[in-house]
Amino acid sequence: LLLKTPPGRWVQGGFEQVFAGVGKVFFGVSQNAKKPFEDTESVRLQKENTSLREQLVTLELLKKDNVALSDQFQTASIKSSILLPVHIVSMPQFIPGISTPDSFIIDMGKNGQIREGMGVVFGENLIGKVTKVSENVSEVLVISSSKMTLSGKTSRTAALGVVRGRSEGELFFDAVLPSEDVKSGDMIVSVGDMNLQGVGIPGNMIIGKIVSVDKKPSAMFQTAKIKSLIDISRLSTVFVIVAPSL
Repeated sequence: LLLKTPPGRWVQGGFEQVFAGVGKVFFGVSQNAKKPFEDTESVRLQKENTSLREQLVTLELLKKDNVALSDQFQTASIKSSILLPVHIVSMPQFIPGISTPDSFIIDMGKNGQIREGMGVVFGENLIGKVTKVSENVSEVLVISSSKMTLSGKTSRTAALGVVRGRSEGELFFDAVLPSEDVKSGDMIVSVGDMNLQGVGIPGNMIIGKIVSVDKKPSAMFQTAKIKSLIDISRLSTVFVIVAPSL
């Protein structure tokens, strides 16, 4: 076959193959030379984007904290000197759309003056009570928890009753005497259970608004369903009422 091919063409074809091979080698080398630079630049850009996103999230959280602090100290009747702002770091077993918060964890514990039994508020609204404390974090039981019970009264007529949480975050005003004047739209506030050391829930903190009343002539008590004015699942900052004597 080589004898049938003109010598010049064979030589030319051979050189073309050689140069083509050399060209591929140089192209591969140049491409590989660019790749580390491109990879480094890509990593740098990814890091910058991640950093910017983190800064944006931090700024948004700081903005929310500043608004919460401003609103709290402008509207709350409790002295600001005994209000300790804390952050909610988790809501165990809470699944949006399926369950409601039964408790949440805050980012302060014994090292930050937190003690069991302290009330937790947001504005004039009672959120819950500290039930467990470790060195650096604490658990707060929300008022709608089935494990929570406290004394309450209506702000309009001071009708007394017991505030109880039930399943799925429902809140009720129970054990109200039939003779008491209780109506839909009445606001329920706390009676208060602070001890001599100042630990506990102060009186007249808003618990919620009555949305319906169940009053039967034959029943020993009447019961009212309460709706909280605060969506606890959307809170990021709350305030613990710290005892002045501790």
